[in-house]
Amino acid sequence: RSSAVRGLTILNKYYQKSDESFMYRIAMALDPRFKLQYFVKQEWPTSWIETVKDITRKVYQDDYPSIPAADLPASPKRPPPPSGDWPSLLRTADAISTEECDELVAFWASPCEPAKTDPLQFWVGVSIGRPKSRLAQMAIDYLSAPASSVEVERAFSRGALTVTHRRHALSDKSTHNSIVFGAWLKDTNLVPKDDLVEFFQ
Repeated sequence: RSSAVRGLTILNKYYQKSDESFMYRIAMALDPRFKLQYFVKQEWPTSWIETVKDITRKVYQDDYPSIPAADLPASPKRPPPPSGDWPSLLRTADAISTEECDELVAFWASPCEPAKTDPLQFWVGVSIGRPKSRLAQMAIDYLSAPASSVEVERAFSRGALTVTHRRHALSDKSTHNSIVFGAWLKDTNLVPKDDLVEFFQ
């Protein structure tokens, strides 16, 4: 029983840390399988759900502005990363216009997708069908963010094995290609391993 209490204490400790970031709320609100229904089913207070909507709407308006196609530069830059200042977003939530953006209204009003739906594939399909969809770009950015730093730390570890004191003159591009190619060989089927071995033999 003591171990269970300790485990629950640790779980609550890290669960409460999700309050320090709005990433989780926005990612859940833009997941086509859950949308705002997740918060309703979990019996979140109405005020909390309204805060999720306000924060999502503010980030959508501020970080993904509408840009006329005619004004786009030859090589458009990606919009700046969303602000990580969660408290300031909460403070300004009340100042946001109560009129919701059409894309958000339509998305939240539509039925949830089946549980087996891949959320990223869903939004990629939306972006292909509607290339100017700001909401699709925002959803892809937030839903593709890693949930933890584990994969990033693994990438650094692989980098340390690639750039040794005997191979310290590798260019950035060579290092990048080597690490990515190694990850593909190990973790995916993107590279036909048998054909590769036969080629070098």
